[in-house]
Amino acid sequence: MKKLWQSKTFWVNALTMAVSGITYLAGMNILPQEAVMILTGLVLPMVNVVLRYVTKDEIEPIMGKGK
Repeated sequence: MKKLWQSKTFWVNALTMAVSGITYLAGMNILPQEAVMILTGLVLPMVNVVLRYVTKDEIEPIMGKGK
């Protein structure tokens, strides 16, 4: 088992969340809304599926006991 922060899926999603939050708070419109919808609605889920497919190790539970 590996720690959560060792997961590529975790870091892709954390980076997406951070960039989205910073962009929103700064009031920047870097991309048109349609492009953002495509990236977050299509590309990010596909990246997550690929990362899940190549994942070999389980993630340790954050709280409580696992198996």
